[in-house]
Amino acid sequence: MTPSAYLYADLKIFGGIKNQEAAQILLTDRPVANGESPRERARERTRLSREYVKSAPGDLPASFFADFAVSALRIANHMIAHLDTADAHERICRHYREDTVSGMVSALDAYGRRGQLYSNAVGHVATMPLANERSRCSVFILLFIVTGCLGDPAFAAAEAERFAESKLNGSFRTQTAQTIPSLTEPKAEPDGDNLLGLQRVVGGKLKPTVHPLDPAGTVVGALADGIADITDVDPDVSRRHLRIWRDRNRWLCEGLSSTNGTAIISGADKRVHVVEPPRSTRRVDWIAHPCEIAPADTLCLGATTRFMVIPIVK
Repeated sequence: MTPSAYLYADLKIFGGIKNQEAAQILLTDRPVANGESPRERARERTRLSREYVKSAPGDLPASFFADFAVSALRIANHMIAHLDTADAHERICRHYREDTVSGMVSALDAYGRRGQLYSNAVGHVATMPLANERSRCSVFILLFIVTGCLGDPAFAAAEAERFAESKLNGSFRTQTAQTIPSLTEPKAEPDGDNLLGLQRVVGGKLKPTVHPLDPAGTVVGALADGIADITDVDPDVSRRHLRIWRDRNRWLCEGLSSTNGTAIISGADKRVHVVEPPRSTRRVDWIAHPCEIAPADTLCLGATTRFMVIPIVK
């Protein structure tokens, strides 16, 4: 199922909005080809299904769609009327915070569109300081529909934040770390190869996925959207938290003004080196400096996100 098909299916099942009605809300009435607008083309059932509902990421440009903020508010009003309960706003928030995340992530991953980034954006919306849940449900819906329409979670996250900042006086906020990192991590054998990767540590065990590091630079962060970037992180990791790159024969990392900071646990002697202290303890005159990393080191981002540095052999 494409992200777009997942979007339309959810609007129909949860929101009571049929595909034709959803298309008239989402698509623009501005002519884009042969004097015909996407909204007009969608009135024909076969075109609606083939060109819009089942469209794959990259098939449709943003210009085919109406103002996403306006569409999100219209869809929110439809859903509230359809649910017709006193807690409709809370139900919508819960639905897009919990029920739809795995489905959209799977749809994005099937097309190589980094579902983890969408999941991280959902977490940021859930913790965004807003006046009430009515405002939050509009941001959730905006994030969901932009992701479904375009299959681009990075663009969707940026649109959601722009909407929150301009209309709701809110912004994405990294959760503040509340716990002290454990220094007990699994061991890995160092290797002389000069290509490195990161392997996530969860519950003291290494996850099977290895994230290769790009010698030119890799950013680790909740909303990092570069091709080589890593988004497999917990909610207290900033959107762009840490940059890692190779300088000749050395691998270096540097904090990117993160909220909760980064430390390195040396694989050689378990000594802890602070790459960047948490913002709450950072001096005003703090200046970030590159720190060297090596195989068997553990990178500690925030309170719970841990990566083992491992060698990659060609």
